[in-house]
Amino acid sequence: MNDVFRIVKLLQQQEAGSLDDAGRKELEAWMEKEENRRLAQRLLSEAGVQEALKTYRKYDADRAYARFASRVSKGSPKQGRRVSLHRWVWLAAGMALLLCGSILFLGRERMPRFASEAKIGPVVGKAVLVLGNGEAVSLGHERAFYERDTNGVYVTGDSIGLVYQKSGEGAGSVLQKKELVYNKLIVPRGGEYALQLSDSTKIWVNSESELRYPETFGADVRVVDLKGEAYFSVTKDSVRPFIVRTGGMELRVLGTEFNVNAYEDGDGLVTTLVSGKVALRAGNASLMLEPGEQAVLSVDGFSKELVNVQRVVAWKDGVVAFEDERLEDLMDKLSRWYDVQVFYQNADLQDVRITGYIDRYKDIQILLDKLEMLDLAEFEVRGRTITVREKL
Repeated sequence: MNDVFRIVKLLQQQEAGSLDDAGRKELEAWMEKEENRRLAQRLLSEAGVQEALKTYRKYDADRAYARFASRVSKGSPKQGRRVSLHRWVWLAAGMALLLCGSILFLGRERMPRFASEAKIGPVVGKAVLVLGNGEAVSLGHERAFYERDTNGVYVTGDSIGLVYQKSGEGAGSVLQKKELVYNKLIVPRGGEYALQLSDSTKIWVNSESELRYPETFGADVRVVDLKGEAYFSVTKDSVRPFIVRTGGMELRVLGTEFNVNAYEDGDGLVTTLVSGKVALRAGNASLMLEPGEQAVLSVDGFSKELVNVQRVVAWKDGVVAFEDERLEDLMDKLSRWYDVQVFYQNADLQDVRITGYIDRYKDIQILLDKLEMLDLAEFEVRGRTITVREKL
């Protein structure tokens, strides 16, 4: 039984006295290992409950955006309508995070076999804003504050995000007659950046990604273009649909939350829906997504399946979450986030499967040390190159 959320559910049913015979046998089989019994005792203790709540809150998406909005916006951020999680849902999410971490990190601490010549720091807020006139402005850690008032929009930015706001009554959100002025946000490898558009739509842009968008939207439709990966929280507008164009695919929504992964070196264009509905179209093919579903557009057309949404979107909250994931896929993410190159001693190492979560904002050596505790591979860091070797 490798599904940590299944384990948490069985533990909760056991505590509530609602665990059936099949579930009891499943849980007993998992608890045959001493370390699993210790984990169960820890999670179900009062201290474990408090730790689970603390862990979940640490990675809560609303809190992550509130931190961004309070630091970037000149005024108080507007709170969108959102259903609050009940306490037991907090516990389930927090316990699952704790359980993932415990499964991954159990084992004695030890020094890494290979030491890097210099620290490779975590992903930081950085981007380049290309204005409609072609002017390029560095944002993020290279520029503590940015401010501009133009085309009826007041724009402010700091080390983590950019906010477009109305600069006058009735201005900024809809452009009636003038030609749209497009900006482009370019986020390099090793960076990330967030922004709020003139309609209050919020977007988290991942490393090695580009987002093209107008300073103000037209009266009929809201259109942006994406390369790479971004998470969207789209402001509802029943009159003007919001359209994301990427790699020959078009996503159309009225108001919803979803993640788009459109890296050119990926296995396809991947859309994961958190809430609302999304209509996808590519050529003559089309598909509707419901919450919890993920669509992949490949050379064979569209396919979709149910997925663990929180694992997919955890990157925007500073968490690297992976469940039965190929080592190569995980290292591809780390390569973008830390701006490093990864090589493998042999191809078999690329298919090693791992489950767990790690903090995205740690130095990469700390992450690699934790991965080495799985006794599946070793990592040699030289400059900005990582070599994955067989475990000796």
